[in-house]
Amino acid sequence: MNAALCRGEQPGPGRPQGSKNRTTQQIKDALQLVIDSNLTQLEADLAALRPKDRVRAFIDLLAFILPRMTSQDARLSLSTLSDKELDGLLEKIIANPTPPTC
Repeated sequence: MNAALCRGEQPGPGRPQGSKNRTTQQIKDALQLVIDSNLTQLEADLAALRPKDRVRAFIDLLAFILPRMTSQDARLSLSTLSDKELDGLLEKIIANPTPPTC
């Protein structure tokens, strides 16, 4: 049996969109508990650092709080392509086999 979906078929329900993986949530909860239990010590340790090192520590910690920025610019302007480049793209599209039908 082919694992690929056929035209018109819907995938299984899977995990609801936006829900968290249980293991990931358990790890986050455990880390939060450690941080909460040692917050005073962590603040003292940060205060003891030189200003330059303290800023570096904050920047490093931000990576765990803020999502990473990525570049996702995949636009294609057909008007900038030459006739030869357009022909090449069309040949690739035509040569690409269509998905199996059920």
